[in-house]
Amino acid sequence: MRKIKLKRSNMRIYKIIFLAFCFIFSMLHSYATQSEIPQEITYTTYLLNKHKLFIANSPKGILFAGIQGKDSQNCLLNEEIPLKNGSLKCGIYSFKVHNGKIEETHNLLIQTSFSLKAQEAIYEHPNYPDNKISILFQCSTDSRIQKLLEQMYQKNFSCGSGKELFYEKAKASMQEYIKNANTDKKEAQELLKYSPLEDNVMDMLVYFDDELLVFERSSYLYTGGAHGMPTKQGIILSKSQGLIPIDKNINLNNHQLKTLLWKKYREYLKRLPKETPPPQTYINFEDFKVSDSILLDYDGVIFLYQPYEILPYSYGIIRLKIPLIALKNFEDFKNSVFEYLLKH
Repeated sequence: MRKIKLKRSNMRIYKIIFLAFCFIFSMLHSYATQSEIPQEITYTTYLLNKHKLFIANSPKGILFAGIQGKDSQNCLLNEEIPLKNGSLKCGIYSFKVHNGKIEETHNLLIQTSFSLKAQEAIYEHPNYPDNKISILFQCSTDSRIQKLLEQMYQKNFSCGSGKELFYEKAKASMQEYIKNANTDKKEAQELLKYSPLEDNVMDMLVYFDDELLVFERSSYLYTGGAHGMPTKQGIILSKSQGLIPIDKNINLNNHQLKTLLWKKYREYLKRLPKETPPPQTYINFEDFKVSDSILLDYDGVIFLYQPYEILPYSYGIIRLKIPLIALKNFEDFKNSVFEYLLKH
């Protein structure tokens, strides 16, 4: 019996190790393929009867889309593969897509359109090139959008000057890292040689409408050890108000919201594979918090939880989504920058 128990225990350990390996590999792969991210993406708003259709187009196809109006919702898309040819289904609507664009036969009227250009600045330590900091940032030739980006990055720049400015920022971050290590010059060299620094930051627009732009900031920091630390943050920009502070628009101490998110968390646990059951006592309701990192979808609000916050590292970044319809009774949402979303 003892041998059987030990065997089962070892099997659980192997499964956890395998899960952790898969997670780390996926994170490293996501950053290794940063150069594959389309350099320029166009974001177009179409008028669609009583709805509005929002589409993000890259040279490889449609990245994401959604409709806003009565019964706002996301369009059905494969999150990993841009839609180049086929059908784009958005609720009761269906559009034929050819070469990454909706066919003209649909006669959709364009309300607005703008583009973002992704550029990457990389600083490598001159003596220890394994130590590097990379920043993938966004810029725009649309002056109104560019002003919002300047608020987000807290610096004045253009698509022409941005790469040099962010290179200097990456260089300064490397120097700050060495300074904060509290070591002399020789020890700092040893640190860089045997415990290389890797710090990757990538910003991508994941939602837009007439009022808001929502960026997902993906970061990966490695300073030695078994693995690095991935994180994701939401950055919300209002075309009328600029950078939106989440804590002033959502009551993070709202017990009703906490209860709703806790329910979503428990539902998430039930959907996990039975082969890799999570620890049921990792966090209790009292210690559970409303995340201050959020993203928007066309039919809901996504609360992001970082590794270790509500589950062990191997489970990665957890997304808990609350449908817009479930937030209509929350007074703080009604009196926030998100109020207009609840009226659809």
